[in-house]
Amino acid sequence: KKMTLSGEDVLMFGKKMTLSGDGTRIGVIGNLMKLVDSDGDGFLRVYDLSEDGSEWVPAAPDVTFGDRKKFIDVAASEDGEVFIVRTSDGQYSARIVRLVERLTEDGAGVNTDGHRYYWVPVGNGGIPPIGGNGAFNTGFVALSADGSTVAVSDYANDNDSGKSAGLVRVYRLDPATREWTQLNGGNTSSPLLRGNHPFDQFGWCLSLSRDGNRLAAGGIGPVRVLDWKPEEVAGEDEHEKCGAWVRASADVVVGGANKNGGHHCSLVGRGDLLAVGAINGNLQGTGLSRVFELRT
Repeated sequence: KKMTLSGEDVLMFGKKMTLSGDGTRIGVIGNLMKLVDSDGDGFLRVYDLSEDGSEWVPAAPDVTFGDRKKFIDVAASEDGEVFIVRTSDGQYSARIVRLVERLTEDGAGVNTDGHRYYWVPVGNGGIPPIGGNGAFNTGFVALSADGSTVAVSDYANDNDSGKSAGLVRVYRLDPATREWTQLNGGNTSSPLLRGNHPFDQFGWCLSLSRDGNRLAAGGIGPVRVLDWKPEEVAGEDEHEKCGAWVRASADVVVGGANKNGGHHCSLVGRGDLLAVGAINGNLQGTGLSRVFELRT
């Protein structure tokens, strides 16, 4: 059934969208319309499909975070409860929130001001700026199925590999502290998590496997597929953990080198299937998409 969502008094409504696993919840980002400085004030609006499937109903009040930043990208957990939003700059590079149903003491649902849910932060609610030297803090986000692992990119980041080489970082929610902890935090400049050359724009595409232990990321050149390998380490805290990102395969090349092979990438399930889009992936410049299977 065809249904249309539209924004009132907003700019770029539908700039990015994300669906829950069953397709009954959708999150849409845009910018609020202002007479002055209309480039800011990003918002996330979430809708639920009505029981009869005839309309999309707002599930909760809009999320703005109150810091007048543009919203660049959005992703949702499989159950549609957790959302991560990539913001343009400021105190955080991404914000993570969860929908909580309004309930009475006897457990009945409550509809307040037309909304059945409200928002709470997940953990400390934010991922710090991932950039560094000359960072534009512009990129994308990916989320594991349960919403406990997030990947954030800054594809215009200047780093040891050169100008706009690009950078990716991955964080996991610590169940004990409820803080977002960087995976491979002891080696933030890992070469595998940044572009190889100037203007690689690594992180232009970004995807996580269902459990968050496999990452696909790319840019101007090939797509890199990495696995997270945790291991116990000795330390003052017997529960201290660290690990490393290792290559799951050779880099995935579509249409030859330097053909925007990593313009888009998407892992499915446990990460054995990877779809890659290359906008200049053939001699005609019309674009190319391919699907790869990892066989071990």
